Amino acid sequence: MGKLHTEGGADASVRYDDYAGGQMAAEQCMEALDGKEDAQVVVFEEEPSIASSGLRVNGFVDWMNENYPNVEIIKNRSTDRTTDGCYAWATDMITAYPDADAFFLYWNECVMGTYHALQDAGKTDVYVIGYDATDEQKQVMLDGGEDCKLYASPGMSPVKMGVKCVEFMEQIFDGSYTRSGPDDIYEMTPELLTVHNAETFDINAMDDEEAEDADAAEEDTAEETDTAEDGQE
Repeated sequence: MGKLHTEGGADASVRYDDYAGGQMAAEQCMEALDGKEDAQVVVFEEEPSIASSGLRVNGFVDWMNENYPNVEIIKNRSTDRTTDGCYAWATDMITAYPDADAFFLYWNECVMGTYHALQDAGKTDVYVIGYDATDEQKQVMLDGGEDCKLYASPGMSPVKMGVKCVEFMEQIFDGSYTRSGPDDIYEMTPELLTVHNAETFDINAMDDEEAEDADAAEEDTAEETDTAEDGQE
C-alpha cells in the first residue's frame, strides 16, 4: 500500500484491490477448467497475520460460491512459506487429493513451488492459478505456450502505484483533495498475466490515459520544485 504522510496520519492511501484480484483468479480458474461444475480446487489457506492473503482468498472463494457453488474448495496451508516448503506442501496435497483439478496460490514462492511439485509428480493436467504476475511466472508461461498449466496470475505494478501516489500528492498540494478518513482508500485494479497475453505482458506498461496522467504529474512536480527553489533565492 502506498501512503503519503504528514504529522497525525496519512493524507492519502493507495493500494491494489486484493479482493478483486482473488475474484479475477477464480474467474481465470474456471476459464481454464471450461466451467467444470464439479471441479475440485485446492487453495492455500489465508495467513491470519497477512491481511492481503485473506482478501485474495476470500475474493476467490466468494466468487466461486456465487458463480459455481458446486465446486469443491479445499483450504489448507503449511507453516513453511518458502518455495521448498510449498513444494513439500503441494506434494502432500497431491497425495491427499489426487483428483484435484486446480490449485490457487496467492504469492509467487508458493506458485512456483506448487507448479514444480505438480510437474514432478506427473500431474501435468492440473492447472495453477497464481498471484504477483512475476517475471518468473511469465517465463514459465512463455516456455509452455498457451497449453501451459500455470494459467493466470493477477499482480501489482509498483510503477503505476507510484504514479498514482504522485497524482494524489499533487492534489493534496493544490488543495483539490482532502482525505475524508481512514476508510478513504484509492484501490487499483490488479494487472492480469495469462497464458494468452504473456508474450506482450508488461506489468508496468501504461495505456494512453495513464501515460498522459503520469506526464502531467511529472510536469506539475517539476513546476512546484522550480517554484520552491525560486522562493528560496
